[in-house]
Amino acid sequence: MSDEGYRDPNQNRVQGSDDVGAIRTDSSRVEAAGPNLIEVLREDVIRDLQDQLRLARLYLSIPDPSPNDFKTDRPYPDPWWIMRPDGNLLFVIYCLNKPVEIQPGVAAILIEGRENLILAIKALINIIRSGRLDRALMHS
Repeated sequence: MSDEGYRDPNQNRVQGSDDVGAIRTDSSRVEAAGPNLIEVLREDVIRDLQDQLRLARLYLSIPDPSPNDFKTDRPYPDPWWIMRPDGNLLFVIYCLNKPVEIQPGVAAILIEGRENLILAIKALINIIRSGRLDRALMHS
């Protein structure tokens, strides 16, 4: 029996598939949340952002990173950012496998310089924890 697509119940993410870093929110957990849905979404996005924070620390420890540097360690999710030619990063928050629109029609956050990535992720964690993006999470 193949392990491809095996769902690890302890980590609540799909192991061995190409979309490992997408989202690890369990749809049955979301459906059972009822009135606490926003709290469940907030917890899941914060947990995913904490994974992105771990990945960002690895990313910044490599002098000239390439996408292949992250394919060897599968405990890390796929990055939610892309590097632009000018050295800046575009960061997208995901909730329920969909990008969260920070403003209508805007899903990406511009981070100036890769050295600001960790600060930006920590700020996003605090913003989500405070509930300032609850409406955007609900619409995703």
